Amino acid sequence: MSDQAKSAIDLAYELAVDSYEPLIKRLDAIDVRLQNIMGFAGTNLALVTSVASARNLSFRSFWFWAAVAAFLLIIAIGTVARHYGTVIMIDPASLDDEWLALEPNKFKESFIKHTGENWSLNNNLVSLRWKVSVWIGILFFIQILFLIAWIVVLRF
Repeated sequence: MSDQAKSAIDLAYELAVDSYEPLIKRLDAIDVRLQNIMGFAGTNLALVTSVASARNLSFRSFWFWAAVAAFLLIIAIGTVARHYGTVIMIDPASLDDEWLALEPNKFKESFIKHTGENWSLNNNLVSLRWKVSVWIGILFFIQILFLIAWIVVLRF
């Protein structure tokens, strides 16, 4: 193997090892986004209902119950999304004698290959959670619209 091929493998190996960190940061950011939206949805519903109760607004309204349904969907979908899937990483315990018997460059090549496979699966998890967080954001906006409609309909 040429020196250029060896240095390329060394560089790719370092990139493969480092590829997990940004992925985990992205998943953490999406998790925070999901938590924040769920928290805002609950706070929003609690605040509006307490103000409405103080002003003796009726809770027997389609719009109010639609807002509650939107809130329950936000919580259910957000909770499932946060607990669905895990980051797939190479388990050091799985590096058995077969792996450890490989020459250093073959070991790095195998590691790079497995890391690439894991990256693809992990990227799918990130994409799925991102899409769910966008849908939950839309549901939150819908919940707000339902609460506004509830108050407007009862006030006029």
